[in-house]
Amino acid sequence: MKVADILRTKESRVVTVRSGETIEEAIRLMRSENISALVVKDVCRTEGNAVAGMLSERDVVYALLERGASVLKTPVFMLMSRAPQTCSPDDSLVHALELMDRHHIRHLPVLDGATLVGVVSARDFTKLQLTEMVAHAQPPAQDTPLYAH
Repeated sequence: MKVADILRTKESRVVTVRSGETIEEAIRLMRSENISALVVKDVCRTEGNAVAGMLSERDVVYALLERGASVLKTPVFMLMSRAPQTCSPDDSLVHALELMDRHHIRHLPVLDGATLVGVVSARDFTKLQLTEMVAHAQPPAQDTPLYAH
């Protein structure tokens, strides 16, 4: 299977944040979208609407621990992970998982050339595995109780 196969099962909209927004605004966006990471876009540079990094809940929590609540007024670019690992829609799922494992990340932006086309996450792989497990599960025989007394 390819990364594109996972992307086809997801909503096509990718939630992003601008690098100059505050951490507080980014957290509010994560909460409203019920997600734990954002792709950071840099719309100020000459290359335009480029992926500049990733910001995760983990980045925020660690910064809060180290610097306190003042971090909420910090711009996203101060905390984001720069030059994030990425994959392409044509990459295998094994390759994407290996990147996530090797770099200890749970979210992987998917680029088609320089264009952001999606994000795959550990949750997507869990959902895929669960779907496959359910599809391959044997239904209980008619005379087999569902639970033991």
